[in-house]
Amino acid sequence: MDLFSDLSSHLRSYLASKGMAHDPNADVRDLLDLALNHEMKNVRPTPRQVFTSPEFQHKCLALDPGKQQALAEIIGKFQHGDDISGHLSKRSARPEETDALLAAWDIFHLHISSHMTNTADKFFARTRLVLFAHISDSATYLFHRHLSTWPRIPGDLDAPTDARHCGPLVASAS
Repeated sequence: MDLFSDLSSHLRSYLASKGMAHDPNADVRDLLDLALNHEMKNVRPTPRQVFTSPEFQHKCLALDPGKQQALAEIIGKFQHGDDISGHLSKRSARPEETDALLAAWDIFHLHISSHMTNTADKFFARTRLVLFAHISDSATYLFHRHLSTWPRIPGDLDAPTDARHCGPLVASAS
């Protein structure tokens, strides 16, 4: 019994089952990095309670009707336990790439869109308007920043405080 050999074999099987290519000469550390990076970026479809901040709710009012509809669809996907992976960054499908915002703060970004660029896409159309979310097993905390105002390097500032002031999403009467 060799722990590293067994772990390497298990990780190779896991990566293959997820359709993820990897260097056949990769060591256990590299294989583990790929597997953990994939798991970190994966959002399991399960019903979640949705919470938003007052700032988020206020900014939603300024969205055009199409974006409001796309946002409502995304929120519905979280609430019903539907797959939201098509709204994630395209980099989420590449396990060799680390999402710095997710790795540093456990914050996902989702593109606010309700249409695919073409029917063969597995991702929704990319938009500069993105939704930021902290996602746990039972809840999703939504907040908003526009990419043009969000720094490129997360380590340059403190974690967003908007997520700390989230309250439950209140359904409209309509």
